[in-house]
Amino acid sequence: MKTPAKLKQESRWVESDVVYTPDHIAEWIVNYFKPQGLCLDPCKGGGAFYNKFPGEKDWCEIRDGRNFFDHTTKAIWIITNPPFTNIERFMEHSFSLADNVVFLLPAHKTFSSWARIRLIEAYGGIVTILLVKGQQCQFPFRYPYGVFHFQKGYNGGTLIQNCEA
Repeated sequence: MKTPAKLKQESRWVESDVVYTPDHIAEWIVNYFKPQGLCLDPCKGGGAFYNKFPGEKDWCEIRDGRNFFDHTTKAIWIITNPPFTNIERFMEHSFSLADNVVFLLPAHKTFSSWARIRLIEAYGGIVTILLVKGQQCQFPFRYPYGVFHFQKGYNGGTLIQNCEA
C-alpha cells in the first residue's frame, strides 16, 4: 500500500517527464487511430495531440493547474505521451476513464513490470503496437518507442508494425 506522501509525490510533475511530442508525430498518431467521440489529452503540454483531435475534446496539464489524477470525466479516447516516472498510476487512471487508450512510450516501459502487465490484462488488451525510433520523434532518448493502443475488454491478437512516422 502506498503512503499518502508517496501518492502526493506521484501526483507532481518531474522535469524529466516534460518531453513534448512533435506536431507531425501527434498528427500521424491521431490520423492513424481516427478517434471519434470525446478525446482527452491528460498531458496537454503544448497541445500537439489536443490540437489534432477531431470534435469534442478535453485536456489536463498539471503545470496549468489541471491535474489528471483529479480528472473524473469519462472519455472515449485518451491519446497522449504520458509521464514515465509514474506510468503505472497513470495507466490505471487512464484505464478507469476511457475505452481506448493510446500511449506513446519507450517500448520497454509497457512491459517492464508484472504490475503493468496485470493492469493491461485486467483492462482488456493491446490492439496495436506501432514501433518507431526515438530519433524520429525528436526525443532526447534513443529507445525504441511504441504507440500502444489499449482497448477495454479487448481479447484479440495484437498488430505489431515497424513504422516510419
